Amino acid sequence: MHKVDVCLSPLLFPLHETPGAAYLMIDAIRASTSITTALDNGAALVRTAATLEEAFAHREQGFLLAGERDSIKVEGFDFGNSPEDFLSDKVAGQRILFSTTNGTRVVKQALDARPKALATACFLNFSAAFRWLEAQNSDLVICCSGWKDNPNIEDTLLAGMLVERLVETGRYEARKASANIARFLHEGRGQQPLFDFLYANSPRVRANIELLREDIYYCMRVDTLALVPVFDFEHLGFVGQQW
Repeated sequence: MHKVDVCLSPLLFPLHETPGAAYLMIDAIRASTSITTALDNGAALVRTAATLEEAFAHREQGFLLAGERDSIKVEGFDFGNSPEDFLSDKVAGQRILFSTTNGTRVVKQALDARPKALATACFLNFSAAFRWLEAQNSDLVICCSGWKDNPNIEDTLLAGMLVERLVETGRYEARKASANIARFLHEGRGQQPLFDFLYANSPRVRANIELLREDIYYCMRVDTLALVPVFDFEHLGFVGQQW
């Protein structure tokens, strides 16, 4: 039986490195959602960079630049980190470089761990991400981006939803407390609407509701896309795959 593990914060990543595992990055509000949306709207490749210096270096390679620091679009970038930035024909056929406060850092951590495979998930592609995870037939590490090294409710909740589905298959077990913490958070939500649950329990959602209201509503849509951003090791970026 394979194990499914959850890393609740980038600071905890060294405790969860697993040889031969497939990794899944979650940054539900907003990087995972924006990357998924860009690829669903025809972007050819989404590459990530942990630093702004690395991001700006991609301009000369013909990449469009997207991302934020502290939720604000980086000056000189073509796009911010709002998923609605990627709903138009501006991204079709384009290569995009993402650099964000949290999520793109986790991508680098996962790549440094030499994963069997790497993908990213959000609420929009929840079931597709589950199918991708199940198809890996290996140990799994779900990496939550959190917020500035702290765990957050939204990423942990989505991880718990995935852990629950995987354990229900009978082929995976949660062997570490962090995976069960995420799972119990999902179970504790019950039938409460997703936005209501997150607004009641996530300090980050409440703190950013005025600045990011429309983005947050968009990110809370569940199972609207069947596309999963999967890392292409030849082209060093995410490409869209239908699952």
